[in-house]
Amino acid sequence: MPDELSRQLVTVAVPRGHGRRRVSEQVIDLSETLLTVQRESRDDALVLRFEGQVDILSAPKMRTELDAAITEADETLVADLTGLTFLGSVGIAELMRVQQQSDAGNIHFVVVAPQFIRRLLDLTGVSSTLDVRATEGDVRA
Repeated sequence: MPDELSRQLVTVAVPRGHGRRRVSEQVIDLSETLLTVQRESRDDALVLRFEGQVDILSAPKMRTELDAAITEADETLVADLTGLTFLGSVGIAELMRVQQQSDAGNIHFVVVAPQFIRRLLDLTGVSSTLDVRATEGDVRA
């Protein structure tokens, strides 16, 4: 369902002079505009840097990226959330799911989060399960 929600049909009317308009329709994948992910393979970890928002529309993209990364990570997988402006409950659920998978696969899963997300994880009780750090530099320590 979220995958279907994230693709919206947009109709654009373009003036062409003399009152005529050309109308075009285009399907836009909103998850691509809401969330971007950069991947970096380091000697000590595989790092995914998320930017934008994680909500019901973009959570499938987060899931896809994390699923691919958990199979590729050797010892440590880092989800860097410092570029997020919003993390909804579906994003928190994805982090918990990946924590369970990483435990089963002997992968150290680390979440790097800005203060507002760390507070959210504290308030929901999730920070007691996840390894949450303030910066990527803290992961190396």
